[in-house]
Amino acid sequence: MAKALICCLAAVFFGIAYGEDGIGRGTLRFVQNDQTSSSYSTGIVQVYVGGSWGGICSNNDFGQTEANVICHQFGYSAAASYSTVGNLDRYGSIDVITISNVQCSNDDYQVLFQCDFISSNETECNVDNAVIVECMSTRVWDDPFSGQIRLQRGEFSSEGLVEIYCNDRWGTVCDDLFNQNSADTVCNQLGYTDAIDITSEIQGNTSQPIWLTNTNCAIVYSCLTSCTSCPSSDEQVTNCVHQEDVNVHCAYESTSSQFGGTLTTCDFTDLAEAISRLIGIIVGVVIAFFVIVAICITLPICICCCLGVGIGAAAAKA
Repeated sequence: MAKALICCLAAVFFGIAYGEDGIGRGTLRFVQNDQTSSSYSTGIVQVYVGGSWGGICSNNDFGQTEANVICHQFGYSAAASYSTVGNLDRYGSIDVITISNVQCSNDDYQVLFQCDFISSNETECNVDNAVIVECMSTRVWDDPFSGQIRLQRGEFSSEGLVEIYCNDRWGTVCDDLFNQNSADTVCNQLGYTDAIDITSEIQGNTSQPIWLTNTNCAIVYSCLTSCTSCPSSDEQVTNCVHQEDVNVHCAYESTSSQFGGTLTTCDFTDLAEAISRLIGIIVGVVIAFFVIVAICITLPICICCCLGVGIGAAAAKA
C-alpha cells in the first residue's frame, strides 16, 4: 500500500504518466496477425506512447543498429533480420504509425527511446512501412556478469520480477525497505528512466535465493550494485520469503533527467580483469626491482670477497 502511494505521488509531482493497466511509456510489443504475446521474438513492432500503441516507420534512418536495440529491449542479443509490413506479408498489418525517423547512435542501447525519433504527428508514414523485426534466440543475459539484473515473467519486457545475478546464480530482491530510488535505479540500469510501479505480484521460484534485502538507495544510481552489493556467500543471507519479491514496471519519460544505461554500463568484468592484470604487472615490476637491487648490492661484495681471497692466496705463496 505504501509503495503504491509512493508511485502515485511520483506520478503527480514528477509527471510520470501511467498508461492503460500501468503500461510505461516506451514499452514495446510484437504483434502477429492482431495477436501479441510476451513469448514472441518476432513480429510487427509496436511502441506505447501517448496512451496508445502504434507502429514504427521504416525509412532511410532505420537499419541494423535500430533493429538490434529493439531486440535488446526484448532481452535478445541482436536482430537476425528486419523488414516492413509491405515487404513481408506474414504478420498482417496495423492501423497506425506512432514514431518515425528512428536513429540510434549506440548499438549498446537497451531501450528504443534512448534513440532519436520524431512522433507520427510530425510526419506521414504509410502503415505498409511499419517495421517488422526478427530477433536472434540468444539472450543478453546468456553470459551474465555479477550484478546484472533482468525483469522476468511480466506481460511486457518493461515489467516483471526483478532478478539479480550473484554468486553464479539468478536470485530475487526482497521488498523490505525497497524504495522509489531503488526501483528507479533498477529501471535505469535496464535502459529506462523511471519506475512507475512497485509490486510483488510475481514471485520467484522456491529454488531461487533471495540475494538482496533492505535495498534503500539514497539517490538514483546507474547500477543497483552502486547502492548495494551481492552477498559474499552463495548462501541466502535474508529471512525474506518469495511473497516479498520485488516487481517493477519501467517507463522511459522524455522529461526525466536520467538517460538509461547501456548493455555495458554496469558490466565491470573487463575492468576487474584489467585491474587484476595491472596488479600482476606491478607486483612483477616490484619483485624485479628488489632482485636487481639485491644483485647490485651483493655482486660488488662477492667481487670484493673473491679479489680478497685471490690477493691473500697470492701473498701466501710469495
